[in-house]
Amino acid sequence: MSETKALVPVNKETWQVIQSVAPVAQASRMFKVTQEQAAIVMLKGYELGLGIASAFEYIHVIEQKPSISPKGALALIHRSGKLAGLEIDDISDNGKPQACRVTMKRKNGFEYTVTFTMEDAERAGVVKDKSGWSKYPANMLRWRAVGYCADI
Repeated sequence: MSETKALVPVNKETWQVIQSVAPVAQASRMFKVTQEQAAIVMLKGYELGLGIASAFEYIHVIEQKPSISPKGALALIHRSGKLAGLEIDDISDNGKPQACRVTMKRKNGFEYTVTFTMEDAERAGVVKDKSGWSKYPANMLRWRAVGYCADI
């Protein structure tokens, strides 16, 4: 099995900065993370090539795991220079969002398409009153489809 390496390896000075910023990030209450989570979010973001402050926009702690958001994944894909094409198709019925289909194509010819539907969201239990899914379903469908496509 090959070892995965960070795009930007952390050095001692960067780790010290992360450790000094983590208490400030936690104390600000802007990100709803512990000091330890703040440090890990910044570390993961830094290793992916994000700034330590911008990591909070793109790395989210979900079920105690730092995960890159679809927005962050798409930003990294665009920055990689390997994206040959991106299609995002919002699918609606009489103006009501039903699904989103996303196709990404790499310059090497690999292409992948994902369709995420409101039925998928309902089955996952994410559609709830006063949630983003009830207020902005088209946007939520779009980012979920982008995220799943980016995963591949």
